Amino acid sequence: MRLHKREVKGFNNVLDVLGRCQTGHLGLVDDQGPYVVPISFGFEVVDGRVVIWCHGAIAGRKISAIRAGGRVCFEADWLDQIVKDVPEACDMTALYESVIGFGWPQVVADPAEARRGAAIIVDRYRPGASLSLPDPLRPNVAVFRIVLDEITGKRRRLTDN
Repeated sequence: MRLHKREVKGFNNVLDVLGRCQTGHLGLVDDQGPYVVPISFGFEVVDGRVVIWCHGAIAGRKISAIRAGGRVCFEADWLDQIVKDVPEACDMTALYESVIGFGWPQVVADPAEARRGAAIIVDRYRPGASLSLPDPLRPNVAVFRIVLDEITGKRRRLTDN
């Protein structure tokens, strides 16, 4: 990280930022090149590592890239505001917090584990809603997880120079 003063220090502080982010972005690479897609996500900590839970269709570019087995990048951010009341346009900036991590995605084959992952995603956005998830999940839905082996956080506050 170029500006270390913007680094979010401490694992729990990074988790706090991640908890405020509403949308994640999954960066993949396939035979067509880089591909970034917005995703709904849930997360948990297992054995000291962040596990990102995602879902999607059982067919398409995203799931094909995941099944190909390459490493992925996960990013999530929270925009507080755009600072535009500045003397010059090039002084405009954004106040934000973000998290970025890297890991290996795994499509979850076990129906019970896939349902548990889907519950983590659903309950993050609407607590308790996982009680109405179908069991088993719909056959056109794939659930996958990314165990992050690297994770960092960054923020820009109004007090930063």
